[in-house]
Amino acid sequence: MSLAPGQRNATGSEATRRQDRLCPAEKERGGTPLNYHVTEQIVELVLAALLFSDSLRVEGKMLGSSPSVSLRLLLLALPLSLALAASASWFLLPEYGFAVALLIACVIMPIDMAPATAILTDNRLTRGVRSALNVESGYNDGVVAPIFVFALAMITATSVDSVTTSIGKALLASTVSLLVGSAIGLTFGWAMKVALRRGWTTTSSLSIGVLAVPLVTFSVAILLHGNGFVAAFVAGVAVHLCARSELHPHTALTEQFVECTSLVVWFVFGAVAAYIVYLGLDWRIVVISVLALTVVRLVPVCLALVGSRLGVVDRLASSILGPRGITTIVLGLLAFNALDDDIGLIVLQAMIVTISLSLLMHGLGSSFMVRVLSRARFRSPHTSSALC
Repeated sequence: MSLAPGQRNATGSEATRRQDRLCPAEKERGGTPLNYHVTEQIVELVLAALLFSDSLRVEGKMLGSSPSVSLRLLLLALPLSLALAASASWFLLPEYGFAVALLIACVIMPIDMAPATAILTDNRLTRGVRSALNVESGYNDGVVAPIFVFALAMITATSVDSVTTSIGKALLASTVSLLVGSAIGLTFGWAMKVALRRGWTTTSSLSIGVLAVPLVTFSVAILLHGNGFVAAFVAGVAVHLCARSELHPHTALTEQFVECTSLVVWFVFGAVAAYIVYLGLDWRIVVISVLALTVVRLVPVCLALVGSRLGVVDRLASSILGPRGITTIVLGLLAFNALDDDIGLIVLQAMIVTISLSLLMHGLGSSFMVRVLSRARFRSPHTSSALC
């Protein structure tokens, strides 16, 4: 797997058994089972483009209209949420170990506002809440990606020495990723500004260039034994930082690419979910998913926002309105392809149950929750009018 060197530990026979389990009807018809190597490569490129696109999608300043709130969510609430989710998973699934619990946390905790974009345009929520959720959605997957890779390295390590070596490789890969992403992102941002100023390019040509940035960055980082996902995310941040004012008219193609490929990933999710549910779910996974969408998200966010300009109801809104989406699906699929059957299926179950519950909670129930929170906000004496 190109997440980091030497992380694929599934043998050819294991991959075949996994394909047979997921696609038994295909084998009976004499067809070819799903090619997991090809699927893995496609999913990796989709995630790289998604990370890049998310880092560009934040409107206005790098941290939105409420920088302090955004930083609290990313640097305080997110790590605490991961720690609580990992602890809950470890407590309920002790036989799999802490590394698997941490991996599950990385898969199920990042929020993604794409499945519930109506939340970001609902004026019943304060501007501060909408901006903070938008920033967190754009950046949290970039924060989680290196931890996800680190957890995979711990799982695939076979001894204490292997764990130490894996940690060293992960740190080296992160350093390489930061350098590659920054170099390519800043260079492209500078070149774009110069080309636009001197009339050397057109909107259509530049749009293709923007789309090429995450794909090239991902490939270069992998060639240099770095983390392609982190590099793609850093490249997006660098481009946004260097050419924020010139960038917006030229991101449409990248966004359309991400949307189209995301539809394919959602299709894969539906197909896999149906069969996994048919096989049966571990009740502990359901408990972990419910906790991830409620208490494990609510408590860290509310604690992180204590002392911020957000009122009590707005803190509650920021914690409850955290849908899961394509990032969770992609990370779950990547983990499934990289791990042994039993561990991979547990992670896949966690991804499927969390996404399914989130679709019900934040898809069908978001309007109701916003209406209740809006009414409560107007009754609360602690709401900051500065963010309305």
